[in-house]
Amino acid sequence: MKNLGSDFILNRMTALHPKVIDLTLDRVWSLLDSLGNPQNNLPKVIHIAGTNGKGSTLSMLRAGLNEIGLKNPCLYFTSFGSIPRTYSAEQQFYR
Repeated sequence: MKNLGSDFILNRMTALHPKVIDLTLDRVWSLLDSLGNPQNNLPKVIHIAGTNGKGSTLSMLRAGLNEIGLKNPCLYFTSFGSIPRTYSAEQQFYR
């Protein structure tokens, strides 16, 4: 095996990885566009995640939606670990 110096390896890695990180979503939008924008066909979703406060966040969200006239918002709380004593994945879903 050829012995490669550290300078060669560092230069090679630097050439392969850009020094400037692109923090925009342009690459994501380009990918979605090339896939036919599948996100436009998804139902409206609100994802509540985190360690604590999901139940109270859901309750506040449901109350707010009721206040603006959505009397039966179809909201599901599906976070594993939030409902004690669950025996199957189906038990995680309720209205």
